[in-house]
Amino acid sequence: MGKPHKKLKVWQNAMELYTKIYEITEAFPYFAISLLSLLLMILTPSTLQAWARHNLITKYALESNESYKNSVTVVTEISSDNSINPEYTPIYTNPDFKNNKIDCNRFMNYDLDNGLYYGFEGKGLSEKTSIYEILVHFSDEPDWGMDKNINLSFAQKLMAGSQGYRHMYYPFWTFHLPYPFIAQGEAPERAQHFFDRAVEEYKRGNTYAAYRELARSIHYVMDMAQPFHTYQLPLRLIQFDSPFNGTVQAIKNYHFAYETFVANLLQMEDCASGGMLSKSIKDAEPLITNNSRDLALLIARRSNKIAKRLIPLAIEIFGKRFNSAEPQSLTESEFKELLNSNNKSMREFFDLTQQTLILASGGIKGLLDLFLRVS
Repeated sequence: MGKPHKKLKVWQNAMELYTKIYEITEAFPYFAISLLSLLLMILTPSTLQAWARHNLITKYALESNESYKNSVTVVTEISSDNSINPEYTPIYTNPDFKNNKIDCNRFMNYDLDNGLYYGFEGKGLSEKTSIYEILVHFSDEPDWGMDKNINLSFAQKLMAGSQGYRHMYYPFWTFHLPYPFIAQGEAPERAQHFFDRAVEEYKRGNTYAAYRELARSIHYVMDMAQPFHTYQLPLRLIQFDSPFNGTVQAIKNYHFAYETFVANLLQMEDCASGGMLSKSIKDAEPLITNNSRDLALLIARRSNKIAKRLIPLAIEIFGKRFNSAEPQSLTESEFKELLNSNNKSMREFFDLTQQTLILASGGIKGLLDLFLRVS
């Protein structure tokens, strides 16, 4: 008899897991049903990214670093990496820069528009560039397909596929499914992986490749500051009329609403030559650790604590319309209305968002400090 179909095997493994959980919680039927519903719901993969504008956050964090701006190097081909999606081909310039130029009058909806390359220009092979440009331009790169369609772990089936598994991390001793109190996700390891490659390339004298690998490492460190990447969402978002795809969609609605809100706010501040959030990013102190994995873990633990309040606030602020099995997007009018809000919840929401961006910036600066110490 041949091997069982791959999808059938995954389903069999999942059913074994559900059965064990049900046996443990048999004395609490309602709780058991809630767990099973959520597990089934998150089996459905979804498109996932963290900060919509890694490049803009990195730009603010390095704004005053004149040495990186003045350090000129030449664009060279980067080494292959068999740990990433084999179908991914690294790019050096924006394939559609005409439609991705910054437009200060444009409201960018990151779940409807293709915002992955927004603001990215790049330089072609053999052209001159700066370390600053490399770090800013390629801090978004891991969201361009590097981590998609890879078979990594059974747990990825519960974390929006390999992309989510590599860009998320639920810390030890936090409650999450399917494995409560056990760490889930690979982002800290990916931060360390690319950091190590950066050090190796630097020691070989490959400046461009070194800082491009470092930009990739920066991405995963920044991901750990994104609350939606370190905290599993509340059970209140389960869509009982569509517990699988519908609940995933409800989660995505709030996730992308938050992404869109923060990214447009940062872009608005950039066009106005400054603001509260961008100043916080620029002024953040570096987080000092002995390696990039520990740095990512430190940020993840702090982000998880912030998320416990920020995510319920996001659900309250964006409203019931997003708690839907159908796609819902933040509109420009809603964005402007939120900006003009000055109630207690909105002030707290801004404050918590500011804390997460300070974490992200502290991670960027801490990683660069570490790189200077070990390279």
